[in-house]
Amino acid sequence: MAAKGLKTGKSNSIGLIIPYLSSAFQSQILEGAQQTALEYNVNLIFMQSRENEKIEKECLQALIQQNIDGIIIAPSANSSISYLKQSKKQVPLVLVDRIDFELDSPKIGVDSEFGAYQATRHLLENGRKEILVLAGKNLGVNSTRILGYKKALQDFKIPFYPEHIIQINHGQESKELMNNLKLMLERKLKEFDQPIGLLGITDTLTVNSLGVLHQLGKKVPQDVSVIGFANLLFAESLNPPLSCIVQPAIKMGRTAV
Repeated sequence: MAAKGLKTGKSNSIGLIIPYLSSAFQSQILEGAQQTALEYNVNLIFMQSRENEKIEKECLQALIQQNIDGIIIAPSANSSISYLKQSKKQVPLVLVDRIDFELDSPKIGVDSEFGAYQATRHLLENGRKEILVLAGKNLGVNSTRILGYKKALQDFKIPFYPEHIIQINHGQESKELMNNLKLMLERKLKEFDQPIGLLGITDTLTVNSLGVLHQLGKKVPQDVSVIGFANLLFAESLNPPLSCIVQPAIKMGRTAV
């Protein structure tokens, strides 16, 4: 992870655009960015795109109009590359987390494809031949992580079933998200008569899945082995502990500034 800093400029302010502050992972990116901003006496202005291209454009416009020194952004799934390139001509941009975009700009993140590959391989090596994937609908990290999942299945000569990808609207209220996740998992789990694996693309879905599995009377990891894509600070305090694909969110936020 490396990026040219945004510490020098003319307004002594930088912007941070993330999809959802409610995401534990993304809030850790914000925490890291704020830590470094405070150390350098830089003002940090953060905004949420809510995974919406239109809102993301409005956030970029608002920050640029404030004569901001630079912008750190985790682009939305449908982010306009042309608009990002246009914005970059007006202000320095640093991509964080969502780095699989064809943009000549500093990028801070991890190899999502390799991480998903390693996680899937771990489940397969532990005897989980059937693996479900929990993915947020229209999330910018879905494609590369699902690609890693597919490659691991291929290496183990296990067929890929599109129906094993469970896509959920990530922007729902917590209660609604839990209810829909419960309905989807309950329906899918009835298809299996042996222990399975579960790969969570985001921290929010992975953590909620633990609660849902408990409600459904499923034991983790005996019935369902769960591994998630986030560096949750409280992962080990969960019951059962959550296996994570390491993403140093706070460090990513600090490095971006």
